[in-house]
Amino acid sequence: MLAGMAAACAQDGYVNARVENVIEHARGSRRTFYRYFDNREDCVLALHEAILEDCLRAVGDGPQELESALWRLMTYFAAWPAHARLLLVEILAAGRAGAARHEAAIAQLSERLAECAPTPGDDGCPALTPEQLAQAQFGALHMLVLQRVIGGQERSLPRLTPALVALAERG
Repeated sequence: MLAGMAAACAQDGYVNARVENVIEHARGSRRTFYRYFDNREDCVLALHEAILEDCLRAVGDGPQELESALWRLMTYFAAWPAHARLLLVEILAAGRAGAARHEAAIAQLSERLAECAPTPGDDGCPALTPEQLAQAQFGALHMLVLQRVIGGQERSLPRLTPALVALAERG
């Protein structure tokens, strides 16, 4: 059913994706859909969580080079444009729960990338904690990636990596 929701959102956007579309794409039944989900919002939230887990796996754990982590994330988005769109755009149409999930996803990805970023020194931003700085940097990265995802340019995302690294390292 999650694959069906992904296909329905990719085709029509979350706002226009109906349970019937999800069932059709999943080649399942209404009974199966409602066995796992109360409604389409529950389904899209579960899909968002699964995509976020994939993104976090793609980025990797622990200390690593920022460029490598960003490259893996951009490559994931380029390979799975519908996932990028759902994670960054469509989830916002799922009401308060979707907005909360989006915010939590940004925080998780920011935290993961903060583990890779150099620690700000005297040239960093002393008014911000390292966590706040990482969130601000990820917010800027998010906007640049979001513009390409909305514009249907997901395949170009890996080429954006050097600019994203430079932006993130500036702090």
